[in-house]
Amino acid sequence: MMLSEQIASNIVREVNSVIPLKINIMNEKGIIIASSDKPRIGSFHEGAMRIIENQIDEIIVHYDGEFDGAKQGINYTLKLQGYIIGVLGITGKYEEIVDSALIIKRMTVRRASDPGTT
Repeated sequence: MMLSEQIASNIVREVNSVIPLKINIMNEKGIIIASSDKPRIGSFHEGAMRIIENQIDEIIVHYDGEFDGAKQGINYTLKLQGYIIGVLGITGKYEEIVDSALIIKRMTVRRASDPGTT
């Protein structure tokens, strides 16, 4: 199953209505398909690609540019039935965003796996 741009955009919009952090969702190719930072949509995110290629659950980006196309923040897998369907990225300093990032991750996993989501 692939994560659609429409579902990804809905997730970003809904999460941002509650938690005003910069959020990106990358597809299975590491391309940003939805973002609260609109100019980033369509660009490559190396951190996301590393998560997908290495089948790891998260990557912390310590500084802008540590990975091509990535900004400082946290990136988590989006899984459906055990398969990675995308990556969720939250931009910011780790210690300032980690608590909100965990909430966003939980909200996002539910939304991405909901077949009734439009």
